Amino acid sequence: MEQKKEFNASSSSKEGISKGDAFFRTTNTDLAVALLSVGVRPWKGGGIKRIVRDNGTEEVAFFLNPKSEDGSIKCQEAVKHWKSGTEFIVNNPEDPLAIVFCALQNRKEITNVINSQKKIMEYKLPDGMTCYVQEGSKKQKLLELKYRK
Repeated sequence: MEQKKEFNASSSSKEGISKGDAFFRTTNTDLAVALLSVGVRPWKGGGIKRIVRDNGTEEVAFFLNPKSEDGSIKCQEAVKHWKSGTEFIVNNPEDPLAIVFCALQNRKEITNVINSQKKIMEYKLPDGMTCYVQEGSKKQKLLELKYRK
C-alpha cells in the first residue's frame, strides 16, 4: 500500500502549489472516499489527478485537505485507524469514520462473494419461456448449441 503523506510545500516549484500549502495525498480510493465522507474536502489545487509516471504507468492520486473542515478528522490519524483494520471499527462503533470504514469493508466482501459465484445464464426459449442455468454446466452447453448461434 502506498504511503499516505501530508505535504507542506517549501517552494512554489510545482504548478498550483504555493509555499506554505498543506495537503494530504493518497492513491487509495477507498481511503479517499472514507475521508471525503466524513468532512475532509478536496484540496484547493484539485482533488483528483491522473498521474503518468516516467515509466509510463498511471495512477490516480487524491489530494485532500489535511483535516476535516471542523478539525475533528485528521488525515494522518485516520490512516492509522485505516491500517488497524477491524480493530478500530470494533472499538469505535459510533465513530463516523469507523462506520464508513465498515461500509467499505462490507462492500469489498460482498463484491468478493459476487465475483466468486458462477453466473446464471438466461435463455429465452422459442415457446416464450425463460430458462436459467448455471454457467459452464452441461445444460448451458446444450442451450448454447441449440439457441445461440
